[in-house]
Amino acid sequence: MKKLYLSFGSLTLNNLPVGAFRRRQLPASEAKALILRAKRDGLLQGVCDEDLFSPGMESKAKDHEELRQVLCDAHNIQLSMEDFTLPGSGFETVFPLNLVEVTGEQNLMIVTFSYTFRESGRDERFDINTMFRADPHSIEFDLLESWPPSQANKIDSEWEDPAEALVRLLESEGGPERLAEEARELVKEKMAKRIQKGQTD
Repeated sequence: MKKLYLSFGSLTLNNLPVGAFRRRQLPASEAKALILRAKRDGLLQGVCDEDLFSPGMESKAKDHEELRQVLCDAHNIQLSMEDFTLPGSGFETVFPLNLVEVTGEQNLMIVTFSYTFRESGRDERFDINTMFRADPHSIEFDLLESWPPSQANKIDSEWEDPAEALVRLLESEGGPERLAEEARELVKEKMAKRIQKGQTD
């Protein structure tokens, strides 16, 4: 199994490989199995784009704790702050997000959340730092993976510039006639859609 890095909603250009890669949106069950297996095998490392242990970051650290709790409540994925710290550092610091790059040996999973207004009493003071909460129904899991060079080369070899494709079609036998016929069919399709739209309005 590959090393799995886990980020809460953050991504930097440094995380992306030079060349081909793919992004897959995983169902919660598959994401959970992947996270728990990586954690069991010692291959899970949480990452952060901000040092949550720095002075003045108490609010950010509290938000991160809330996200971990929402993830646990919604999908029974239990993560601690220890999962996001730099191992063997001898002091508390997060594993920096910008040190991670998607490669053939390691993937990056990004967990995203949407926020909703937190229920509060009438007499509570307005506080923008506490007025929102993570919505457990909005959690999504995206996995970034690098593509093998063989697959990337296949994509490059199959790609053809649109202008070159048009020239090739025009120079082929019967090409202009086929192009004219396709244009006529496209016009018919557009006109039919407009007529149908006019009838439904």
